[in-house]
Amino acid sequence: MRLELLAESTGGRAEPLAFLLLHGICTSAAIWRPHFLPAVAAAGYDCYALSFRGHGRSDGQDRLAVTTLGDYVEDLASTLAQLDRPVVVVGFSLGGAVLQAYLRRSNGLAGAVLMGSVPPYGLAGASLQLFMRDGSAWQSLFAATQLGLRHADPESVRRLLFSERVTAEAYAAFLAESQEESPLIGLQLQGWPPFAPLPWQRPALPPILVLGGGEDRLVSPLEARATAAYYGADCRILEGMPHMMMLEPDWSRAVDSLLDWAGARVRA
Repeated sequence: MRLELLAESTGGRAEPLAFLLLHGICTSAAIWRPHFLPAVAAAGYDCYALSFRGHGRSDGQDRLAVTTLGDYVEDLASTLAQLDRPVVVVGFSLGGAVLQAYLRRSNGLAGAVLMGSVPPYGLAGASLQLFMRDGSAWQSLFAATQLGLRHADPESVRRLLFSERVTAEAYAAFLAESQEESPLIGLQLQGWPPFAPLPWQRPALPPILVLGGGEDRLVSPLEARATAAYYGADCRILEGMPHMMMLEPDWSRAVDSLLDWAGARVRA
């Protein structure tokens, strides 16, 4: 199966460490193209962004409706097998669930970053809190996971994922590149069956950073801190940052945190 893999090279001598970026639900590798790919490469690291099967320009559109989280884990495994150096994988939202599922079976990574990630126990609790706090946003999230972002109320989606600092033009461009998602994924992300190592099954793990947004309305700072406690991981909460932090005007704060952590923990 052909998988879309965007790549940004340093154009010269790169650090002996690469980054692989995983996207969230209803999106593709395109969310990393404007800022994260070039910024990580400018710091001296070869950087890649994967589109899971059925997303972006990857094969599998015809079978998206029956695609599971395990299929995305296979996509991650096959992509890592192609890279010839130690890799830090950054899993955003859904991509964080895929990364955690991968860690159940392999410890071959130089590092793992769970960015705005689905918690190890799933989104059921966060979904209930959202339902009670903002019913229209909950309806939009449900519609997005079952039908795609284009079928959800655009204003509710914007309120859920972005800050008011994002322009109408930038948000329209995001929606134009969004797509449908497997309805099975939306169910799996609620947390059953679990996709993270159970406490009595936990394998050896690489260094892990949990990177959360202080204004994330989907995965709250409390959920991010709980994820970090579960893994014994480093945790950094970016105040004022919403869920789609890689597309915010101050996206560089997220990149700087990521690279600062990698330099201190992974390269060391």
